Amino acid sequence: MKSSIPSYLTEKKNVIWTVCGTALFAELFILIYQPFGSSEWTDNPFVYMGVATAVVLIAMGIIAVSRTIMYQYAKKHEIAVWEYVIWIIVELLAMSVIYSLAASITTGHYELYFKYFNEAILDTFFILFIPYAAFHMSFALVDKEKQIKQLKHELSKYVTHVAEKKEVVMPAPDTYNFRDERGELKLSVKSDAIYYIESADNYVIIYYQNGGKIPHYVLRSSMKRIEEEFMNTALVRCSRSYMVNFNAIKVISKTEDGLMIDFGVEKLPRIPISKTFSARFMEKFT
Repeated sequence: MKSSIPSYLTEKKNVIWTVCGTALFAELFILIYQPFGSSEWTDNPFVYMGVATAVVLIAMGIIAVSRTIMYQYAKKHEIAVWEYVIWIIVELLAMSVIYSLAASITTGHYELYFKYFNEAILDTFFILFIPYAAFHMSFALVDKEKQIKQLKHELSKYVTHVAEKKEVVMPAPDTYNFRDERGELKLSVKSDAIYYIESADNYVIIYYQNGGKIPHYVLRSSMKRIEEEFMNTALVRCSRSYMVNFNAIKVISKTEDGLMIDFGVEKLPRIPISKTFSARFMEKFT
Protein backbone atom coordinates (compact mmCIF):
# COMPACT_ATOMS: atom_id res chain seq x y z
CA MET A 1 0.00 0.00 0.00
CA LYS A 2 1.79 3.17 -1.13
CA SER A 3 1.74 6.44 0.84
CA SER A 4 0.05 9.13 -1.24
CA ILE A 5 0.22 12.90 -1.00
CA PRO A 6 -2.83 14.70 0.46
CA SER A 7 -5.51 15.49 -2.10
CA TYR A 8 -5.46 19.20 -1.22
CA LEU A 9 -2.05 19.56 -2.91
CA THR A 10 -3.65 18.89 -6.30
CA GLU A 11 -6.85 20.89 -5.86
CA LYS A 12 -7.27 23.45 -8.62
CA LYS A 13 -7.37 26.59 -6.45
CA ASN A 14 -4.35 25.40 -4.43
CA VAL A 15 -2.38 24.72 -7.62
CA ILE A 16 -3.11 28.28 -8.78
CA TRP A 17 -2.06 29.71 -5.40
CA THR A 18 1.16 27.69 -5.49
CA VAL A 19 2.14 28.82 -9.00
CA CYS A 20 1.30 32.51 -8.47
CA GLY A 21 2.82 32.66 -4.99
CA THR A 22 6.04 30.97 -6.11
CA ALA A 23 6.32 33.38 -9.07
CA LEU A 24 6.00 36.40 -6.77
CA PHE A 25 8.53 34.99 -4.33
CA ALA A 26 10.97 34.20 -7.17
CA GLU A 27 10.69 37.76 -8.48
CA LEU A 28 11.40 39.28 -5.07
CA PHE A 29 14.22 36.79 -4.41
CA ILE A 30 16.00 37.69 -7.65
CA LEU A 31 15.53 41.46 -7.21
CA ILE A 32 16.76 41.46 -3.61
CA TYR A 33 19.51 38.81 -3.53
CA GLN A 34 20.60 38.87 -7.21
CA PRO A 35 21.41 35.12 -7.32
CA PHE A 36 23.21 32.98 -9.97
CA GLY A 37 25.36 35.87 -11.23
CA SER A 38 22.41 38.10 -12.06
CA SER A 39 24.27 41.10 -10.60
CA GLU A 40 26.44 40.97 -13.76
CA TRP A 41 23.49 41.11 -16.15
CA THR A 42 23.35 44.91 -16.39
CA ASP A 43 24.12 48.08 -14.45
CA ASN A 44 20.74 49.60 -15.31
CA PRO A 45 18.27 48.74 -12.48
CA PHE A 46 15.22 49.07 -14.75
CA VAL A 47 16.71 46.81 -17.40
CA TYR A 48 17.68 44.37 -14.65
CA MET A 49 14.11 44.37 -13.32
CA GLY A 50 12.74 43.72 -16.81
CA VAL A 51 15.15 40.88 -17.50
CA ALA A 52 14.52 39.35 -14.08
CA THR A 53 10.76 39.50 -14.61
CA ALA A 54 11.07 37.87 -18.05
CA VAL A 55 13.25 35.08 -16.66
CA VAL A 56 10.84 34.49 -13.77
CA LEU A 57 7.86 34.35 -16.14
CA ILE A 58 9.61 31.77 -18.33
CA ALA A 59 10.64 29.68 -15.31
CA MET A 60 7.18 29.93 -13.78
CA GLY A 61 5.73 28.86 -17.10
CA ILE A 62 7.52 25.58 -16.50
CA ILE A 63 6.00 25.33 -13.01
CA ALA A 64 2.54 26.19 -14.38
CA VAL A 65 2.77 23.47 -17.03
CA SER A 66 4.15 20.99 -14.48
CA ARG A 67 1.37 21.67 -11.95
CA THR A 68 -1.32 21.56 -14.65
CA ILE A 69 -0.09 18.12 -15.71
CA MET A 70 -0.05 17.06 -12.05
CA TYR A 71 -3.61 18.36 -11.57
CA GLN A 72 -4.90 16.40 -14.58
CA TYR A 73 -2.93 13.28 -13.61
CA ALA A 74 -4.26 13.36 -10.04
CA LYS A 75 -7.84 13.20 -11.33
CA LYS A 76 -7.33 9.56 -12.31
CA HIS A 77 -4.33 8.45 -10.25
CA GLU A 78 -3.00 8.78 -6.74
CA ILE A 79 0.42 10.41 -6.52
CA ALA A 80 2.82 8.70 -4.14
CA VAL A 81 5.06 10.79 -1.90
CA TRP A 82 8.20 9.59 -3.67
CA GLU A 83 6.65 10.50 -7.04
CA TYR A 84 5.86 13.99 -5.75
CA VAL A 85 9.45 14.45 -4.51
CA ILE A 86 10.83 13.42 -7.92
CA TRP A 87 8.34 15.78 -9.58
CA ILE A 88 9.68 18.71 -7.54
CA ILE A 89 13.30 17.74 -8.29
CA VAL A 90 12.52 17.79 -12.03
CA GLU A 91 10.93 21.25 -11.61
CA LEU A 92 14.05 22.43 -9.76
CA LEU A 93 16.39 21.15 -12.48
CA ALA A 94 14.26 22.66 -15.27
CA MET A 95 14.21 26.07 -13.57
CA SER A 96 17.97 25.87 -12.93
CA VAL A 97 18.53 25.31 -16.65
CA ILE A 98 16.48 28.44 -17.47
CA TYR A 99 18.28 30.60 -14.92
CA SER A 100 21.70 29.34 -16.08
CA LEU A 101 20.87 30.09 -19.71
CA ALA A 102 19.68 33.57 -18.74
CA ALA A 103 22.93 34.23 -16.87
CA SER A 104 25.06 32.91 -19.75
CA ILE A 105 23.20 34.85 -22.45
CA THR A 106 23.00 38.15 -20.54
CA THR A 107 26.65 38.16 -19.48
CA GLY A 108 27.98 36.57 -22.68
CA HIS A 109 30.04 34.11 -20.63
CA TYR A 110 28.78 30.87 -22.17
CA GLU A 111 31.86 29.05 -20.90
CA LEU A 112 30.61 29.66 -17.34
CA TYR A 113 27.28 27.93 -17.95
CA PHE A 114 28.00 24.96 -15.65
CA LYS A 115 29.26 27.33 -12.94
CA TYR A 116 26.00 29.25 -13.21
CA PHE A 117 24.08 25.98 -13.24
CA ASN A 118 25.66 24.77 -9.98
CA GLU A 119 24.84 28.08 -8.32
CA ALA A 120 21.33 28.05 -9.78
CA ILE A 121 20.51 24.65 -8.25
CA LEU A 122 21.10 25.95 -4.72
CA ASP A 123 19.30 29.25 -5.34
CA THR A 124 16.39 27.56 -7.07
CA PHE A 125 16.06 25.19 -4.14
CA PHE A 126 15.30 28.15 -1.87
CA ILE A 127 13.08 29.78 -4.50
CA LEU A 128 10.91 26.63 -4.56
CA PHE A 129 11.32 25.24 -1.05
CA ILE A 130 10.29 28.36 0.93
CA PRO A 131 6.98 29.09 -0.89
CA TYR A 132 6.18 25.36 -1.33
CA ALA A 133 6.67 24.74 2.40
CA ALA A 134 4.59 27.80 3.33
CA PHE A 135 1.73 26.90 1.00
CA HIS A 136 1.76 23.21 2.02
CA MET A 137 1.45 24.14 5.69
CA SER A 138 -1.36 26.62 5.04
CA PHE A 139 -3.23 24.12 2.84
CA ALA A 140 -2.85 21.46 5.55
CA LEU A 141 -4.26 23.79 8.22
CA VAL A 142 -7.25 24.74 6.05
CA ASP A 143 -7.90 21.09 5.21
CA LYS A 144 -7.66 20.08 8.87
CA GLU A 145 -10.23 22.73 9.80
CA LYS A 146 -12.57 21.42 7.10
CA GLN A 147 -12.16 17.86 8.39
CA ILE A 148 -12.91 18.92 11.96
CA LYS A 149 -16.05 20.77 10.89
CA GLN A 150 -17.22 17.84 8.80
CA LEU A 151 -16.52 15.33 11.56
CA LYS A 152 -18.45 17.44 14.06
CA HIS A 153 -21.34 17.57 11.64
CA GLU A 154 -21.23 13.80 11.09
CA LEU A 155 -20.90 13.05 14.79
CA SER A 156 -24.02 15.07 15.49
CA LYS A 157 -25.96 12.80 13.12
CA TYR A 158 -24.36 9.38 13.33
CA VAL A 159 -22.89 6.95 15.82
CA THR A 160 -19.20 6.79 14.98
CA HIS A 161 -18.12 4.13 17.42
CA VAL A 162 -19.96 0.80 17.27
CA ALA A 163 -18.95 -1.93 19.72
CA GLU A 164 -21.60 -4.39 18.67
CA LYS A 165 -23.26 -3.91 15.31
CA LYS A 166 -26.57 -5.39 14.32
CA GLU A 167 -26.57 -7.21 11.03
CA VAL A 168 -26.82 -4.74 8.16
CA VAL A 169 -29.71 -5.55 5.90
CA MET A 170 -28.00 -5.50 2.55
CA PRO A 171 -28.95 -7.76 -0.34
CA ALA A 172 -25.99 -9.97 -1.10
CA PRO A 173 -25.49 -13.11 -3.19
CA ASP A 174 -24.02 -16.24 -1.65
CA THR A 175 -20.96 -15.84 -3.85
CA TYR A 176 -19.23 -12.85 -5.41
CA ASN A 177 -17.99 -13.56 -8.92
CA PHE A 178 -15.17 -11.28 -10.02
CA ARG A 179 -14.49 -10.77 -13.73
CA ASP A 180 -11.62 -8.94 -15.38
CA GLU A 181 -11.96 -6.03 -17.78
CA ARG A 182 -12.68 -8.47 -20.65
CA GLY A 183 -15.54 -10.07 -18.74
CA GLU A 184 -13.72 -13.33 -18.00
CA LEU A 185 -14.49 -14.95 -14.62
CA LYS A 186 -11.30 -14.96 -12.53
CA LEU A 187 -12.37 -15.41 -8.91
CA SER A 188 -15.41 -16.61 -6.94
CA VAL A 189 -15.55 -16.00 -3.19
CA LYS A 190 -18.27 -16.64 -0.60
CA SER A 191 -19.92 -13.35 0.31
CA ASP A 192 -19.13 -13.72 4.01
CA ALA A 193 -15.43 -14.35 3.27
CA ILE A 194 -14.72 -11.00 1.58
CA TYR A 195 -13.09 -8.27 3.68
CA TYR A 196 -12.17 -5.43 1.36
CA ILE A 197 -11.00 -4.46 -2.13
CA GLU A 198 -8.11 -2.07 -2.79
CA SER A 199 -7.44 -0.07 -5.96
CA ALA A 200 -3.99 -0.30 -7.55
CA ASP A 201 -3.87 1.72 -10.80
CA ASN A 202 -5.35 -0.53 -13.49
CA TYR A 203 -5.88 -3.39 -11.03
CA VAL A 204 -7.88 -4.14 -7.90
CA ILE A 205 -6.67 -6.33 -5.03
CA ILE A 206 -9.29 -8.51 -3.35
CA TYR A 207 -8.66 -9.55 0.28
CA TYR A 208 -10.65 -12.48 1.65
CA GLN A 209 -10.60 -15.19 4.31
CA ASN A 210 -9.66 -18.75 3.43
CA GLY A 211 -8.85 -21.42 6.01
CA GLY A 212 -7.77 -18.95 8.68
CA LYS A 213 -5.46 -17.10 6.30
CA ILE A 214 -5.96 -13.77 4.49
CA PRO A 215 -4.90 -14.31 0.87
CA HIS A 216 -5.40 -11.69 -1.83
CA TYR A 217 -6.08 -11.81 -5.54
CA VAL A 218 -4.94 -9.20 -8.08
CA LEU A 219 -7.58 -8.61 -10.75
CA ARG A 220 -7.13 -6.46 -13.84
CA SER A 221 -10.13 -4.16 -13.51
CA SER A 222 -11.02 -0.70 -12.23
CA MET A 223 -12.59 0.21 -8.90
CA LYS A 224 -15.35 2.05 -10.76
CA ARG A 225 -16.21 -1.08 -12.72
CA ILE A 226 -16.26 -3.22 -9.55
CA GLU A 227 -18.45 -0.64 -7.79
CA GLU A 228 -20.97 -0.63 -10.65
CA GLU A 229 -21.01 -4.43 -10.92
CA PHE A 230 -21.73 -4.94 -7.20
CA MET A 231 -24.05 -2.01 -6.66
CA ASN A 232 -26.79 -2.65 -4.09
CA THR A 233 -24.79 -5.41 -2.42
CA ALA A 234 -22.81 -5.43 0.83
CA LEU A 235 -19.69 -4.31 -1.04
CA VAL A 236 -19.64 -0.54 -0.55
CA ARG A 237 -17.17 2.16 -1.58
CA CYS A 238 -15.67 4.01 1.40
CA SER A 239 -12.93 5.99 -0.39
CA ARG A 240 -11.34 6.44 -3.79
CA SER A 241 -9.06 3.48 -3.09
CA TYR A 242 -11.22 1.08 -1.08
CA MET A 243 -14.45 -0.90 -1.06
CA VAL A 244 -15.40 -2.90 2.04
CA ASN A 245 -17.81 -5.69 2.89
CA PHE A 246 -20.40 -4.12 5.19
CA ASN A 247 -21.12 -7.41 6.91
CA ALA A 248 -17.44 -7.90 7.86
CA ILE A 249 -17.12 -4.58 9.72
CA LYS A 250 -16.81 -4.79 13.50
CA VAL A 251 -16.02 -1.22 14.54
CA ILE A 252 -16.05 2.26 13.05
CA SER A 253 -14.07 4.71 15.18
CA LYS A 254 -13.10 8.36 15.06
CA THR A 255 -9.34 9.00 15.08
CA GLU A 256 -7.07 11.97 14.41
CA ASP A 257 -6.96 10.87 10.77
CA GLY A 258 -10.77 10.70 10.49
CA LEU A 259 -13.18 7.77 10.49
CA MET A 260 -11.58 4.33 10.37
CA ILE A 261 -13.02 0.85 9.70
CA ASP A 262 -11.83 -2.10 11.79
CA PHE A 263 -12.60 -5.71 10.85
CA GLY A 264 -11.49 -7.04 14.22
CA VAL A 265 -8.84 -9.18 12.51
CA GLU A 266 -5.24 -8.74 13.64
CA LYS A 267 -3.77 -9.33 10.19
CA LEU A 268 -5.92 -6.70 8.51
CA PRO A 269 -5.24 -2.94 8.50
CA ARG A 270 -7.79 -0.34 9.41
CA ILE A 271 -9.45 1.17 6.35
CA PRO A 272 -10.10 4.94 6.15
CA ILE A 273 -13.46 6.46 5.22
CA SER A 274 -12.75 9.50 3.05
CA LYS A 275 -14.60 12.79 3.35
CA THR A 276 -16.16 12.31 -0.08
CA PHE A 277 -17.83 9.03 0.86
CA SER A 278 -18.29 9.45 4.63
CA ALA A 279 -21.83 10.89 4.72
CA ARG A 280 -23.28 8.30 2.34
CA PHE A 281 -21.34 5.46 3.98
CA MET A 282 -22.34 6.33 7.55
CA GLU A 283 -25.95 6.78 6.53
CA LYS A 284 -26.02 3.21 5.20
CA PHE A 285 -24.09 1.91 8.19
CA THR A 286 -26.43 3.34 10.81
